[in-house]
Amino acid sequence: MADNLTEEIEFDGLFLSIDTTLPNKITVNVKGRLETANSIHFLNFMTELINSSVTGVDLILAMADLYYVSSTGIGAFTTILVNTKKKNIQLYFKDMQPKVLSVLELLGFTAFFKFI
Repeated sequence: MADNLTEEIEFDGLFLSIDTTLPNKITVNVKGRLETANSIHFLNFMTELINSSVTGVDLILAMADLYYVSSTGIGAFTTILVNTKKKNIQLYFKDMQPKVLSVLELLGFTAFFKFI
């Protein structure tokens, strides 16, 4: 395995891996379901990643294979956004499933996030 790719890890049906292939970009591949049982693990994982990242990088959450997000998952997204802003890291959501995006739209959160 290349040094810029991590093994996929699992937290109760949520699968995460990191790709640093692109310069100044950290991509976290998020797969499965982000719900109450695993959202704290997701948030802890992301907080550690943000804290260990250099200022000014782009953090991309690639979510083509994320099929469900609960309200606690949405809360994790907002906490991650706050933490990235504190460190001058740009947060982007990539390839979000329409069902997941509709939840963010319904709650009025799409204005706070950047989508690519």
